[in-house]
Amino acid sequence: MIKKYLLSKALFLFVFSILFAPSVIAKVKIVAREGSGVLLEQDGQKILLLKGSPYEIGYQHGKLLKNEIKKLSEIILSISFSVNPDWLMQAWERSKKYIPERYIQEIEGLSAGSEIPVEKLFLANIFPEIAHCSGIYLGKNVTKNKEIFHVRILDYITEGCLQDFAVVMIIRPDKYNAFITAGFAGFVGSVTGMNDKKISVGEMGGGGYGSWDGMPMTFLLRKVLEESNTLSEAVRIFQNTPRTCEYYYLITDAKIPDARGVYATADKFEILTPGQNHYKLPAPFPENTILMTGPDRYPVLRERIQKRYGLIDLNSLIEIIKRPVSMSGNLHNAIFLPEKLIMYLAVADKPYKENFQACYQKYHQYDMKKLMRYYPLFSKKIAYKPPFRLKADTENQKIEGILPAEKIRQFNPNNYEQLVQYLEIYNVEKKDIPYTLTLKYAAADCDIYQLTFPSLITTQFPQLNTVYGEYYKNRKNSDTQCIILLDVQNGKLVIPRIMAYKLACQGINSLVLELPVFATVKRTIDKKNLNIQNIPLIINQAVNDIRVASSIMSTFKENSKGINLCGTSFGAIAGALAAGIDGNYDKVCLVMGSGGLYDIATNHKDFSTAFSKSLPESLVKSLLVPFDPLTYVERLSSTRILMINAENDEIIPKSSVLNFYEKLKDKDIIWYPGTHYELRLYICDVIKNVENFFLNKGQ
Repeated sequence: MIKKYLLSKALFLFVFSILFAPSVIAKVKIVAREGSGVLLEQDGQKILLLKGSPYEIGYQHGKLLKNEIKKLSEIILSISFSVNPDWLMQAWERSKKYIPERYIQEIEGLSAGSEIPVEKLFLANIFPEIAHCSGIYLGKNVTKNKEIFHVRILDYITEGCLQDFAVVMIIRPDKYNAFITAGFAGFVGSVTGMNDKKISVGEMGGGGYGSWDGMPMTFLLRKVLEESNTLSEAVRIFQNTPRTCEYYYLITDAKIPDARGVYATADKFEILTPGQNHYKLPAPFPENTILMTGPDRYPVLRERIQKRYGLIDLNSLIEIIKRPVSMSGNLHNAIFLPEKLIMYLAVADKPYKENFQACYQKYHQYDMKKLMRYYPLFSKKIAYKPPFRLKADTENQKIEGILPAEKIRQFNPNNYEQLVQYLEIYNVEKKDIPYTLTLKYAAADCDIYQLTFPSLITTQFPQLNTVYGEYYKNRKNSDTQCIILLDVQNGKLVIPRIMAYKLACQGINSLVLELPVFATVKRTIDKKNLNIQNIPLIINQAVNDIRVASSIMSTFKENSKGINLCGTSFGAIAGALAAGIDGNYDKVCLVMGSGGLYDIATNHKDFSTAFSKSLPESLVKSLLVPFDPLTYVERLSSTRILMINAENDEIIPKSSVLNFYEKLKDKDIIWYPGTHYELRLYICDVIKNVENFFLNKGQ
């Protein structure tokens, strides 16, 4: 009888919580559930409630945000591999032994729930915070209503589209403190948070990259949130835990109330108190405050605080932390009222919009106590499923081969006779080409090989005569196409590497090819050595390097669906030229490229220095004809072309783009606002359009 009564009462409470909790927070709706986890939406913002064992928390997270985690992890890894394919794996290998086992178990649950390889999630979660942020503590004497404010300003790479995957999480781990964190889909650690003991934390990144023998910052902040009940406990955790790079931490305890700033490296630890003077500060903190920010922003922030001292409320604080206190890449701003367990959060908009930074966006209120009412009273335990594991290709560490001369691509006969005097310049004598593929990195979505082979063209510069490339062999499809990717002028392969990794995630192989002189890392010479005599030979070398690379890639059985081409900026001009001369590519994507070299040359300093200004215009134009993509445009009649250009490009004139485009047959063009260099603000959208083009989506 007693059991029946207790059961009916529990059932009543459960139904009551479901029916009446939304009336407490009218704008909150339940989107999905998984075990004890709940995905909510408030004013269009995602809120994730997670609860249970480490594995259960990870599984709930993975299941409820599966698509978002997949997309964001691909973005993070493509960015990291574009800068240095090795550093994330080095960071993980050196720091993993310092990460508490419960966080490893959580990532394994995240893998099982999202069906993403656990190795990929490990790397995504180790992504170091190369940010320059700010943190602010304002005590009761500073504020209008005698309330405490803790501010966390996250300045980061807004062009990376991380803001599209922002999610507020409230986590109730078994045996540890509950906490709220302003996070991102798939991130287990924290950079901005507050626990139910009214402890709030944030950080500002410094230097020391490569110092990875310690607990990564994001996991350290989470450990503080979960394990500290007091300010002194939080400080001790920071002090006693092996640390990595240089960081400036800010900790607030609203119960006392008091706060501490911490300067920490792997081997240094220094505590700052409210109102303190310091030899690194141009002026001391105002009384009852701690202002953790960069030296260029500190005077502005201090002046704004002093001007409103004793009168600061939420609205005036929002004004205080606008630019330049928040930086140009301001990703999110959090204002904590830790006494009330309330967080106000603003997240950046698209970076191509005016005033896109978080400091100019709407601040949404998150009441931790009220939101926690949405946890279900009863839920099923989540059965263990093993994490998804990476299957790396360990058999083919090094491949040596020879491309026979007869396998080098033949030029398409289309319109050949009309252009024979120019095409014969590039149709050089063929020879057997030895090549080597060496496995460099077993990444989460692809194996990355270094390709080397001797150029078909020999120049007077020895360093130009060996060709280098990075072959991204995807793990999804064994029967696909391969895209030859060409870099911008004087580039560091960042853009083509991002494209290559993203294409690998879609099951497409890519070869990032280094061109001679202009778009290179290893193949460089002093530009002063360029002249009217050697430039034609170097251009010929670039065209034939693309030709030979395409031929080598076509011999690999996994590339049975053909070889296509994509270039950016200078790489797009070189790609358009090579594609027109070759005449055999099915698809070519030109990002910020065109034909019409004379118009481009008059806009570009490196080209203009190659030709004497004393030469007659007619002579310069005639000299450029053999090297102008416009000359060979008729040979692209059977090639599908996508052009992506900027409306106000100061390097690739719109007139030359339109002139080239109008002469194409099978074509499409996408215009973006802004200049040549402002196209980076649309980089996520541009790469998606490139993916769709080669995947036959929307074409």
